[in-house]
Amino acid sequence: MIPLQFPAAERFDALRRRLEEWGYMESALCERMKFPELCAFRPPDPGNELGPLNDATDVLRGLFLDHAPVARNLVSKWLGDGMGLLEEFGLLRTDPRDAEASLGTVMLYPTQGMFIASDRGWEPGIDKAEMFSSDVVFSAITPNTYQFVNSLPNTPCGRLLDLCAGSGVAGLLAASTYAKSAWLCDITERSTRFAEWNARLNGTKNVTTLQGDLYEPVKGEKFDRIVAHPPYVPATEIKYVFRDGGEDGEQVTRRIIEGLPEYLAPGGQCFLVAAVTDRAGAPFEQRVRQMLGKSAGEFDVFVAVRNHCKPTEFLIKEHPNRDRPEELAANVAAMTRLGVEHILYCSTGIQRRASKRDVFTVRRQVTVFPGELMAWAVRWETAQREPGFAKTLFRTSPRIIEQLRLQVTHRIQDGKWTIADSKLLTGYPYQTAVDCPSWVVNMLEECDGTRTVRALLNECRENGTVPSNAPDAEFARFVQFLISMGLLEIEEHRLPKRR
Repeated sequence: MIPLQFPAAERFDALRRRLEEWGYMESALCERMKFPELCAFRPPDPGNELGPLNDATDVLRGLFLDHAPVARNLVSKWLGDGMGLLEEFGLLRTDPRDAEASLGTVMLYPTQGMFIASDRGWEPGIDKAEMFSSDVVFSAITPNTYQFVNSLPNTPCGRLLDLCAGSGVAGLLAASTYAKSAWLCDITERSTRFAEWNARLNGTKNVTTLQGDLYEPVKGEKFDRIVAHPPYVPATEIKYVFRDGGEDGEQVTRRIIEGLPEYLAPGGQCFLVAAVTDRAGAPFEQRVRQMLGKSAGEFDVFVAVRNHCKPTEFLIKEHPNRDRPEELAANVAAMTRLGVEHILYCSTGIQRRASKRDVFTVRRQVTVFPGELMAWAVRWETAQREPGFAKTLFRTSPRIIEQLRLQVTHRIQDGKWTIADSKLLTGYPYQTAVDCPSWVVNMLEECDGTRTVRALLNECRENGTVPSNAPDAEFARFVQFLISMGLLEIEEHRLPKRR
């Protein structure tokens, strides 16, 4: 049963205004709970006593975040006639154990500048495993969901499709900030209803919510951007739709990628965040090309890996049935049979080229993957493949990035300290360590944004750092490499600031 009610549009507007008037805002909650972001919040253990409820914000937190019963007289005191408004929307019910107390029926919270409802984390007196149905609507204030939403570029786009939409937070944020229109699709009726309710609460009118299996509800349509945070936990049995991704965890991810040739418009981009696998002789980025089939030559692939581990390590940590040894063993065996060597948690950008040019397949190790970085990386990698780019590059003026470090290792040789090797190191935009001969160190000192690449090449030729007959194209490729690894930047493709 879905507790949410759908009154007239003006009642949704009234509820949104009251939530704002009550001060139920993300910044206020984080300040009270001493959290940098709301994704650090965890519901207290069942039975824990609430602290003092001194205003409307405290009452709303108790009802919709702490999942605690709140005395009806306190709800009435601090919310006034707004209590009836919450009941009109099905957001409040009487505590079955205490007729003088109210319970929230859902999680309701401010996030990403919106109000989002999802299913509660637990019910008093009911074991969590018994409470959850297979189609539970997952919270949008978990670290993984925050990471997904923040990984999406917020550059303007036309038609956006949010697959595996759940509560709809990603698609709603896109529709309210950078997408002209958005479609939110989920396989479950429950998620679709929650997403529609959330769209109405936030007054987001340029969205369409549809129920169906991935692309099924939008058959025949084309999109400029497709985003998804699919279920990815390996599981031999699909118990929770939002979590379980088949025996290799890639069941849904694979089908999303396979559908891109049909549903992604030329110049369009797809961004996925999920756990995926490297297999013997087939790293994930290569397998993406296999999933794209005959159209693979039309697509760029960029994989930003946040972390990776051995399959057994991942399964022990994430497996839904780790307390059932026989099922865990079955999943370990499946990983071995499939040749899985590592499980990666990564953000993947897939772009359909808009014109005839070489496509790219790139993989980088990152510590964070904000949307600005993904947008920069795909834009830079694309620019390098455009005709005549080398000539353009020679007119730019590179500068060394602030985060760059030089690590020099010495060793004793003939009784004296001698440089054994030098490395350039940085943790942003990528985790990078590059061997660095002395002439590169000297050249980088000159990269202060005032000299063009052409001027740098001429200086290197004059001082003998590079041969006088060194080809222009070779030097250009070297500078491109330094920019691609995040060691240099140019104004035309300036790196986003680290959050």
